[in-house]
Amino acid sequence: MSYINHVEPGGAWDGFGKLESLLALWAGNPPHTELPPPDVVNLGVRYQLPNGRGRLEVSAEPALRNEDYKRVLQLTLLARGNPGSSDITDVLEWFDLAHGFVKQTFIDLTTKTMHTAWGFKNQL
Repeated sequence: MSYINHVEPGGAWDGFGKLESLLALWAGNPPHTELPPPDVVNLGVRYQLPNGRGRLEVSAEPALRNEDYKRVLQLTLLARGNPGSSDITDVLEWFDLAHGFVKQTFIDLTTKTMHTAWGFKNQL
């Protein structure tokens, strides 16, 4: 199951140099550094699904959106796993588990500032 988001710079998040305003797990430049803000970031993180039912791979990377060639951050959440059997009940149960985990991880990895900018009420 994949969940792909194209996040445009502007408003609450204005580019890769301010990724900490978008992603809760990014702290930005280390304090007391002479480094300029990054102009591109590639980030990859992997989490285990509950009860060993698979894994969730999260990536954040620059992309050009096909429809208008605008530079965006592509935030991808990809759940992979094994439903346990090919029985439709097991398959649907796995997709429910993966969907819930993907949704909650998106909420957990993005900042409250972005939730407000996107108009989230309490959750997706």
